[in-house]
Amino acid sequence: MRRERARGAQRRRDRAAARRGRRHRRGRRDRRGSRRAAAPPPCHDGHVSTTADRYRRFAREAAPRSRTYAAWAEAIADDEECLALIDTLSVADRQPVLVLSAARFSGLSTHGDIRAWLEGEWDAVAQIARQRATQTNDPRRTTPLLVALQGIHGPVALLEVGASAGLGLLVDRYSHVMIDAEGVEHRVDPVDGPSTLELRCTLGAGVPVPT
Repeated sequence: MRRERARGAQRRRDRAAARRGRRHRRGRRDRRGSRRAAAPPPCHDGHVSTTADRYRRFAREAAPRSRTYAAWAEAIADDEECLALIDTLSVADRQPVLVLSAARFSGLSTHGDIRAWLEGEWDAVAQIARQRATQTNDPRRTTPLLVALQGIHGPVALLEVGASAGLGLLVDRYSHVMIDAEGVEHRVDPVDGPSTLELRCTLGAGVPVPT
């Protein structure tokens, strides 16, 4: 009887140990799962978006508008030391247009070496990037707007609902130079003469030239 009771007690201890082991393994899986859930969110292609990815993407997007910024962004994306410096900024302050603008504002010329400048003048660039923010009040937006307004007959009233300081409302106060598909320049000036601010753009095929 004693041996049977001892065997029964041992079986109960074994079952209890097995249950504890299963709970422990489940806990480890849960903890591992929580760590995976805290990882950076993947991009649409399934890869984690790195600073290098952001700068390469910006280089592609900026190429039609600014060859200088596109070249700088591509150079940064291929330079581990520059990327390490930029990663010391907050995620919001790492955006390419802000860092590149900060480099220009701190004295980098359009023909300068962005990598050498960031490595040599990083304190100044980082300070500007942390203190400044990108803006959307670019008057150049008004030239495509002028093309669109050309197709509207009758009086037109513009209402700004953003934070562009009213600069997007002054379509008729700027001089616009549009280059058509054949390379011919077409100029539209304010009624009282050319503006000191001249905006240039290239028209796509089939886009009518404003008059």
